[in-house]
Amino acid sequence: MKITGIEVLQISVPLIHKYTLSRVIGSKEKTECILLKMSTDEGIVGLGEADPHVPFTEESVESITSCILKYLAPVLIGQDPEDIAGINSLVDKAVKLNLMAKGAIDMACYDIVGKSKGQAVHDFLGGLQRQSIPLVWSVGNELPPKTLEDVKTVYDQGYRTVMIKTGHFDPDTDIERIRLVRESWPDLKIIVDVNQGWDVKTAIAAGRMMESLNIEFFEQPVPYWDIEGLARIRKAISIPLSVDESLLNIHDAHRIIREGAADIFSVKVSKNGGITRTKELIRLAEENGMRCWMNSMLEEGITQAASLQLGLSSSSLLDMGHAYFSPLRLAEDISTYSDNIRNVEIYPFEKPGLGVDLKEDVVEKFLVGKYHY
Repeated sequence: MKITGIEVLQISVPLIHKYTLSRVIGSKEKTECILLKMSTDEGIVGLGEADPHVPFTEESVESITSCILKYLAPVLIGQDPEDIAGINSLVDKAVKLNLMAKGAIDMACYDIVGKSKGQAVHDFLGGLQRQSIPLVWSVGNELPPKTLEDVKTVYDQGYRTVMIKTGHFDPDTDIERIRLVRESWPDLKIIVDVNQGWDVKTAIAAGRMMESLNIEFFEQPVPYWDIEGLARIRKAISIPLSVDESLLNIHDAHRIIREGAADIFSVKVSKNGGITRTKELIRLAEENGMRCWMNSMLEEGITQAASLQLGLSSSSLLDMGHAYFSPLRLAEDISTYSDNIRNVEIYPFEKPGLGVDLKEDVVEKFLVGKYHY
């Protein structure tokens, strides 16, 4: 089988509600993603997706489009998409970093392999380790009354894991928000995500104040580059520490482990460069006795499906809700992914490959640009 063409589609879909992360990352009212279609000489089309979020990510819709069309597509035409290791080697030689652009290629290759073999991707990632995965819901930075209202809404829907975004208001306000949620729902699993919004001193002080509130973990309290700071925080508080923005590639992972800077890897298939590279991070975490949490950007259904294939085949996931809810935030899902969400859980797909189909009419509705190579 040979790759015969690559199509890049720029998609922009509004969020149902404005989503405020932290003072560092800001707010979002829409998601902008890249949809990739990889054609082959056997008529199989593989789907991939990239999910930039400036300033969270270095890559943007424009840079991903340019990278794929100018540097990656030229070396991929005529190559065998079933040679995933070879494809990843080629794109690494073609351009440095650009993990989201490469990740879309990687996802599309896995989709092609699965469709060619008539198997779901999880079948050749290790097989099913679970029959479903519960969902988390993420609550944005709002003042305490609105935070309680938002959590009540999703709790009443059946969610039992909630990520609460902090780092936008002062720490005392964030502590009050978390305290009120804990008092209202004693059985709720709570994740506190700071999105780089604090410094080390603030994170330690706030962490100690929250130690009695039964927090599942703190995520990325300080800037992505401050691995030493993360290690200091981890030693100073009893709440487990998760890394997100600090964890891009395998080299970051080795340094984080070496410096004792985290208990949990927060992995995102698009951010971390596709299925192959994310699987390497999960494997490294397992080898070092660490757990993983399947996180997401503001993703559409293709990336979410790729992430699900990994989550279903991984044995080291935390026993809680994971971030497989992203399309539910959006005006519409451009794929059939959301059809497999039932009772606040996501279930395996019956179709081969990544398991999802595009809703072409929805794609056209939110299409911003289309490019071919």
